[in-house]
Parts: sequence; structure tokens; C-alpha cells
Amino acid sequence: MRIIILILGVFLFTITSYAQTSWNFQNPLPQGNDLMSVSFCDRTNGWAVGASGMVLHTSDGGTTWQIQFVKTGIFFYSVACLNPTTALV
Repeated sequence: MRIIILILGVFLFTITSYAQTSWNFQNPLPQGNDLMSVSFCDRTNGWAVGASGMVLHTSDGGTTWQIQFVKTGIFFYSVACLNPTTALV
């Protein structure tokens, strides 16, 4: 009986000690959702859209991307860039 309690105690301790508090994307960055469409207004400003309402914007030609938070779970399939600050999804 002591062995069972000891094994159970060790098992429960290891579960809580290895629990993850949060997840962060390591690769691919900045996010991991599928992207469906990309549109650039000029050489530096562009938009990308995709799964789970993902909208990304770049102002440096695609070197870095900023996630635009859209509270929807639907897929965006196409984007058209109207100007450097506005896109039609």
C-alpha cells in the first residue's frame, strides 16, 4: 500500500512541476495560423489575412509583421490594400 501511495505522490508532484503556464510561438513567428492572401500597397506597406480571423500588417516591406487583433473565429480568404493604413478583407 505504501508503494502505491508513494508512486501516486511522485506522479502527482511531477505533473504539477512540469505544467505549462502559457504557450508562445517560437517558430513560425509572429503566429502559426494559415495565411490565405497577401496584398501590398507599395514597397513597404502590406497586409496578410488567414485562418481564425488572422490579420497581419507590415510597414517595412515584410521584415516584421504586427498582428492586428480581430475578435472573430472565421477564415479570411482575401485582402485588398486600399492605402497604407486601410485594407479590405
